[in-house]
Amino acid sequence: MTLMLISLLFIWHLSWVTSVHRRLSAAPKLHAEQVLLSAIVALGFPLFHAYAAGIAVVAISLAYFANLLHARFFGSIITGAQIVRFLTFPGEIKHNRSIFASSAGKLVKPADLYLGAVSLCTAACLLYLNSAFSASSISWLTIDLLLIGLIAVTCIHKKTITRLEAEPVRFGLLAFYIWEWVRRNRNKNLPSQPLFSPKEPDKQSQETNHPSFGQYRGRNVIMIQLESFQQFLIGQKVNGQEITPFLNQLAKEHVSFSHIYSQYGMGHTADAELAALHSLYPLRKEIVNYKHFDKTFYGLPHILKNQGYSTAAYHGYKGNYYNRRTMYRTYGFDEFHAEEDFITEDKIALGLSDVSFFKQTARKMSALQKPFFSFVVTLTSHFPFELPKKERKLQLDASVPPALASYFQSVHYTDQALKLFFDCLDKEGLLNDTLLAIYGDHEGVTIDHLKDLYRFLELPVSQENDPFYIRQAAKVPLLFVDNGKGAQPLQPASDTIGSVVDIAPTVLSLLGLRPPKHFMGKMLFAKEAATSIVPFAAYPPGSYAAADVIYLASELDSFESGWMYDRQSGLLLDVKRAEERHLQAYGHARNQIMLSRHLIHTNNMSTEEQDTQELVVLSKNMETCMAQMDEDAVVFPFSQEMDVAIYKQNHKNIAALMEMEAKLFKARGRKLYFYSTFDFEANGHPVYFDDSRYLIPFKENGYDVSVLAGTSLYDYLHRLPDHVLIVLSGKDEVSSSFREPITDLYRSCGIRLVSQLHSRHSYVNLIYKNKGFLSLWEKMDGTRIETQWKRGEWLSGIRLPVDISVHSAGALCGNDSMIMVNGASLSKNARGLNAAVVHMHTGEIVDKFHVDTFLTTYFEQAVYVASKKKEAHNHVVVLAGA
Repeated sequence: MTLMLISLLFIWHLSWVTSVHRRLSAAPKLHAEQVLLSAIVALGFPLFHAYAAGIAVVAISLAYFANLLHARFFGSIITGAQIVRFLTFPGEIKHNRSIFASSAGKLVKPADLYLGAVSLCTAACLLYLNSAFSASSISWLTIDLLLIGLIAVTCIHKKTITRLEAEPVRFGLLAFYIWEWVRRNRNKNLPSQPLFSPKEPDKQSQETNHPSFGQYRGRNVIMIQLESFQQFLIGQKVNGQEITPFLNQLAKEHVSFSHIYSQYGMGHTADAELAALHSLYPLRKEIVNYKHFDKTFYGLPHILKNQGYSTAAYHGYKGNYYNRRTMYRTYGFDEFHAEEDFITEDKIALGLSDVSFFKQTARKMSALQKPFFSFVVTLTSHFPFELPKKERKLQLDASVPPALASYFQSVHYTDQALKLFFDCLDKEGLLNDTLLAIYGDHEGVTIDHLKDLYRFLELPVSQENDPFYIRQAAKVPLLFVDNGKGAQPLQPASDTIGSVVDIAPTVLSLLGLRPPKHFMGKMLFAKEAATSIVPFAAYPPGSYAAADVIYLASELDSFESGWMYDRQSGLLLDVKRAEERHLQAYGHARNQIMLSRHLIHTNNMSTEEQDTQELVVLSKNMETCMAQMDEDAVVFPFSQEMDVAIYKQNHKNIAALMEMEAKLFKARGRKLYFYSTFDFEANGHPVYFDDSRYLIPFKENGYDVSVLAGTSLYDYLHRLPDHVLIVLSGKDEVSSSFREPITDLYRSCGIRLVSQLHSRHSYVNLIYKNKGFLSLWEKMDGTRIETQWKRGEWLSGIRLPVDISVHSAGALCGNDSMIMVNGASLSKNARGLNAAVVHMHTGEIVDKFHVDTFLTTYFEQAVYVASKKKEAHNHVVVLAGA
């Protein structure tokens, strides 16, 4: 029994460590240290109590399995920084479990059943013993001998270990995290100043001294980030069919760059957004959206807003994913439309389908004040590339590997959705006066399927783990599209190499604006762009691509320890024979990455003038109301959520927040305070805010609160066109804000049963508006309400034009809201009243909205003013106040 247990433990650990190492290594093979380490584990585990050893086997197996899946997708082990992020933001897993579940399902392989079976058998065998193994002197002697052997093997690899070039995963997960800790602390001791001081090119002259500068002055700008699109797709065919026919057409008729590299670290899509919008390099070991959301970013949104542009961002997934709701406001977008803000009539895989997303986005753009800057991020072509059979338009045979087939079908779908978007823009009259920049965010084919991709592209299959080929395959498309008349055709240099970091300075130059000095990128249409270098953010600082070579630095931070490849042939070159210009390029690339990191960490991403202008972003309503405020008035510029996040980010240091307040006062000449530092008793001035969540603390502290600007539910309902059906569904506490005389106003709108007496009840109402309001069906109850009607059904003498299903659960019975119209989900499922508006003639969805009637009857970003009761000020109160 003992021999069987030791053998099983040996097989268990060796199977896991070799599986992970085989996925990561460029030359996977069995190593002596793996055998010795597994033997030590096999002899050591039985020395512990059986239950403890069994639990350890299960926990270690799960850790190895998670890292194996991560390695198959990202080509790396889960880092300590990632683990810390998930512990710091525990809600991320909860809000995004669909991504994890669907992705894991695609990454699991049949061979994993063997690993799982071995793990379960090993754990069961340990638990079956139900007692500690009695160790003899021979077993301890054996372990000692194995440890001596492991030390000997380590000494053999002393050179690579001390240079931090060994593959730590060969020694197991624990060794990897020790290695990572050593590397991180070693990097902290590296010189903070650049090792080289190469002469910087005159970027200002590059950006202005070319024929295209200012050629598109005053145009609308739309940037489209295509999820998981790679450059090889452009012009590529499979089974005789073009994979991306519309992009191919755009590439032929407009401008297409074919040597553009992606830029990302841990954040992938979010990192691509940072790079494209702000011309900064992402951080390798941090995600900016989580660690630096409170910094001052001065990129395209802020710059164009200062030029009179309206700014808006659009994405078909959950708004809180990657902390976008907060981050996009930090970036300077006036509006952000996420999945919750669209009519969810057609979902594919993770969220809103790209077809539905593009249709609705075009309509939303048409309402923007011109000129506008819109940033659009697609979704459907996200891994794991799940697409309904009816949407798989490419006819693919069995010669196409399943993983590639799914990828090709998904990007083809998005390509055709993009074509529809162009048609919609044309119908809205927007296409001919708009400059469009279209690019991919990062690679789509996972590390685990590179062999299939290399076969398809006729690349050396044996080089699937070679960093050179991984970098080359990960290039992304970049197109500039202009359908207007009067501008000279753009003429890029044919061999220009660049990255997504170059998009922002190129767009600004085309608009006749000089990019800020802190921008890392270059103007792609300048002649000098063809001979420039491209630093890589995903690799150690100093890695870069140039016209002739690709250089990948090592963690040791020396030029000689890296690897240099011929960019055309992929041959590995002798670094020791490199020319001086290659050494200088390494220094310049390292400087750029370190400088970008420094700018983000020190919050120094703008000039002093820009910094004072853009330190805080106020809503449009608040900006308008600033002119009406007293000089001594206090303003809460941040939402409660962001206020708390900044407070925690500064380690709950009130003094640090007060220093920020002093800087805000200098910047805006107003008392812009944090809620976290506010003294309710000492304050003697009116306080303005646009987050309704502040209403409760002000009322609890004896303040009178009124509304200075905003749209009430009453006003909104009266502004709706005639002959529409309004479907209301309540969630949580629906009617806390409905008190006299407000209830009388809303009875005239067909809302009759809502009252403070039943604030925690469920509520459903169907209201027909036509020269007035008629409630067709209304119910408020302490239990869950579930009801539905079929198209053509008569209700109170009115024929319904659509199928309707409504659920409502108040705080007493489950907290839930659902509105389905012809199968489309329309409820935001948020606290208060959720609603959908349907046209009675056509059955089309006119709008969907939500009002948090637990706090107010006003829509989001209404501006409130709070004053102490004894010092109440006279303010104009909009009808149906808060």
